Formats: sequence, C-alpha cells, structure tokens
Amino acid sequence: MILRIGLEIADRIVAALPSRLAYAVADVAGDAWHRLAPGRRRLVEANLARVCAATGRPTRGQPFTALVRSAFRNHARYYVELLRTPHYRP
Repeated sequence: MILRIGLEIADRIVAALPSRLAYAVADVAGDAWHRLAPGRRRLVEANLARVCAATGRPTRGQPFTALVRSAFRNHARYYVELLRTPHYRP
C-alpha cells in the first residue's frame, strides 16, 4: 500500500515537471541512492569492476567511482522515463 501511494505521488510529480527538471531530480535521487545504499553500491562496484577489468578500463580511482555513481543516476532516470511513459501522447 505504501509503495503504491509512493508511486502515485512520484507519477504526479514527474508528469508535472518539464523533462529537464525531472531528470535533474532523478540525478539528485540517484546521487542520494548511491550514498545511502552501501550494500547496493558494493554490488554495482563488483559488477562494474568485472566489466572494466574485461575491457581494460580502470577498476579503482576517480574514473571508476564516477562510473559507479553514473550507474545510480542512470537507473533513477530510467524510473523517470517509466513514470512518464503513460503521459506521452501518441
């Protein structure tokens, strides 16, 4: 029930915002998720480290940290797109 209410609120907010602002909010949410979910962050780091190692990219340092953070931002943006989909006109 709480999840449904939260999704309805998020749906209304995202539908009311211009795209640029909705994505900015998603970026802030992604950054917060990155900071506040250490367990999830470790999983993302482990997965991306495997990909980076296999492709010769760094698995530590600032570029890797930025990549992990961008994964959280992109995931939050996917939620914005999912919530906006029913509001698009054909």
